[in-house]
Amino acid sequence: MSPDAQAQLQAIIANTGDQSGIMLENVVNSMRESLSFAISHVFLYAVVAVAIAFIVNLFIKEIPLRQHYHAESDHPPQKTE
Repeated sequence: MSPDAQAQLQAIIANTGDQSGIMLENVVNSMRESLSFAISHVFLYAVVAVAIAFIVNLFIKEIPLRQHYHAESDHPPQKTE
């Protein structure tokens, strides 16, 4: 959390009473925990998706590329009359 946002949150919570410090700490800790939880799940889903893509890639039939390329620009244009 940025220092400015933390200062704003502290100013808001300061009006609540004696336990404002504990309340601020609980809010910040819960924000960190939820962010950590979300990020870890995103990376877990990404690893699963990459593993599935790798396994699917093993079963895709390989199609050989062309051995030669004949460009149309190799031959001079022919005039038709």
